Amino acid sequence: SYYHFFLEDYLTSATRLKLLEASVQHDEETLNHVRLLRGSLYVAWGMHRPATDIFDQLVSAFPPGQDRNQVLLLIERLQYSRALYQAAVSTYERLTRDPVFASMDHATYLAGMSHYALGNFEKALSVMTTIPTSSGYAPFAKLTSAKSHNQLADVDKATILLNEVGNLEAPHDPVFQALADKSRLTMGLLLTEIGRYDEALPTFASIRRASPFYPDAMFGTGWARLYQQRYAESLAAFLKLLHEAPNHPYALEALT
Repeated sequence: SYYHFFLEDYLTSATRLKLLEASVQHDEETLNHVRLLRGSLYVAWGMHRPATDIFDQLVSAFPPGQDRNQVLLLIERLQYSRALYQAAVSTYERLTRDPVFASMDHATYLAGMSHYALGNFEKALSVMTTIPTSSGYAPFAKLTSAKSHNQLADVDKATILLNEVGNLEAPHDPVFQALADKSRLTMGLLLTEIGRYDEALPTFASIRRASPFYPDAMFGTGWARLYQQRYAESLAAFLKLLHEAPNHPYALEALT
């Protein structure tokens, strides 16, 4: 069942699980793990209601510890994906603080993002800072912390963190490359917002052409030039965005 699950052959995995579930009725521990994997299958299929029902039942079946934390993390992920941010925070608070639980940083990051989405920026900061710097989630947490500082009008702290994330060196990791570009984009937009256009423009220009945030950078460049009253250069940036990314969410606003 696990083999087919990780191959994303969900139908075969589900069939094996049903057969297994029927044969282990007197082995409660194995039965709970079967149900846990079945709940994960429902998540993979986007069937959130039956997945939630299974996970809610399983939380009480597992004693505090790694297995129970794994169930709670699945619930938290499900709630976060459905924008149930307060529920995700509540689920996170039920986790056992177990140093052996390898996914605690993931759970903490989701809780911090939930606080940010709820507008609890100070709480988001306090949660994100508990993620160790050695964690793979630390750069993502820094970006959210920077945005939280900006929302709290602490521009200096925001720019320090944005610079740290923007200077990430990961030439062979497209995820971290995109994160660095997103941080530079956020920095450029922040500098534009506070009127530091001469600093914003080279920040936008530093975003790679292959980056998914390159069209956003063109849009930011157009606005920075517009605020400088350099209309011909602003027009050129907006036209470039329309030509190169006509279906981008900012294209219509650029046209306007």
